[in-house]
Amino acid sequence: MRVAICLPRKMHFGPARATAIDLCVRDTVAHSRFRDNTIVFGEPVDEPFADIDYRAMPRSAATSQRAYASALGDAMAAVSPDIIVIHQHLPSASAIRAKVRDVPVLLYRHNSLTIPKSAIKRWLKGRQLAAFDGIVLVSDFIRDQLVAAYPKLGRKAWRVHNGLDFDAWHPGEIRENTILFVGRAVAEKGGLEAARALAEVLAERPGWTARFILSRLDADAAYFHHIEDVLKPLGARATIETDRRHEDVKAAFESAALALVPSIFEEPFGRTAIEAYAGGAALITSGRGGLGEIAQGAAKIVDPQSPSALAGAIRALIDAPERRATLSRQGRERGRAEFDITGLAHKLDHLYASNI
Repeated sequence: MRVAICLPRKMHFGPARATAIDLCVRDTVAHSRFRDNTIVFGEPVDEPFADIDYRAMPRSAATSQRAYASALGDAMAAVSPDIIVIHQHLPSASAIRAKVRDVPVLLYRHNSLTIPKSAIKRWLKGRQLAAFDGIVLVSDFIRDQLVAAYPKLGRKAWRVHNGLDFDAWHPGEIRENTILFVGRAVAEKGGLEAARALAEVLAERPGWTARFILSRLDADAAYFHHIEDVLKPLGARATIETDRRHEDVKAAFESAALALVPSIFEEPFGRTAIEAYAGGAALITSGRGGLGEIAQGAAKIVDPQSPSALAGAIRALIDAPERRATLSRQGRERGRAEFDITGLAHKLDHLYASNI
């Protein structure tokens, strides 16, 4: 079976600057039984992931969303796939669906769909979604939102969590006294709340350090600089790194004692939380949205918008190495049980095959 996977614009399907969507596609394709017959389409990148058939759209197609969707539609017609999987961008997916009528098309969503308040607009969106042969969603949280708004879509809306190859992760037995935050430099991710809590706690715990690995600095430069300002009093004990390769992020999770995923908004999934599990870092998280599905007793859940609560949770785990070790073990056990990429890729393969 030939599978064609279409990435949205502004992705980076390679080791440098890969987004969560890029990593999801890389991991599921790498563990698919259809790997050798899968083609991934997206924008040009200097260094695509190795061992996956990646085909870049012409640079001229990146000038607009319409041009990009049109180029993807032409590419689909050229390769004659048995199934098309379109990640994230609904208008592009609809344009391709209209252009390629005789091939099953799945929409693969990584965040919540906006549900229109207007009855007519809601009906139109439901009709748009119903045109797909199936909809894959990365958490029960966003699937439940979709089905609540459009109950008839429930029969073809499937939850497939993001996953990791836990065998490829190697948690350090001796952990560094480092507290790690990885995420986009935008308010919804809670980076500023994390910085404020760490500035307070680490002033009292001189043996500990903070490490921030941030991406998408172009989204809100002022927010990034605010995080910098809050951490300045810690001097060299707080480091900020930007746009690191994923192998560096992986190594950071494998060595840090604690990881923070304090998302303010209802997180659609929260890949960094399962990366904390895989790396062996004890996890503190807001548990909001899809993060609640990940946490499930293997992480400390705290309100990130309560400065005293977040600082208190960090302080408590710094002072309780046995509790940190327990959370580390529980997280890795839960990660292997629920988020191992092998089983999740097999589930996707079954969905693809059942739609042919």
